Amino acid sequence: MNNPFCKRASSFPLPWKAEKVGKRKYRLLDDFQYVGPGGEIVVVPKGFVTDGNSIPFLLQIFAHDRMRGLFGGTIHDWLYGHGKNRAWADRVYRLALGDEGDLWGVVIWLRWLGVRVGGAWAWRRGHQSAARQEPEA
Repeated sequence: MNNPFCKRASSFPLPWKAEKVGKRKYRLLDDFQYVGPGGEIVVVPKGFVTDGNSIPFLLQIFAHDRMRGLFGGTIHDWLYGHGKNRAWADRVYRLALGDEGDLWGVVIWLRWLGVRVGGAWAWRRGHQSAARQEPEA
């Protein structure tokens, strides 16, 4: 899926291709890539399972449609298991949401604030899960 509203189409050089594998889960059928404004590159590998944007039900009123921002949500899910640090992962999420171009600025800010305030538990869980899945050298 390509987003026709992307502000920076070069931010997402590979199309988002996925199959639904659960109520709110998608498995990538190909690698997915994000190139940030500073040139940082994040590659999410084929086979990764994402829930896109994990927005608690009561906050969905303020966060807009949870399917919008799916590219940024996929990148963020990957970084929470494999990223440098949480602040960087959250920053990349905010930038990717902006680059997608289909969310208002205030919605992007609210989603970013949500992951900054409520993301610590998911960050710890993601890193513990990734450590169990990766083979030791």
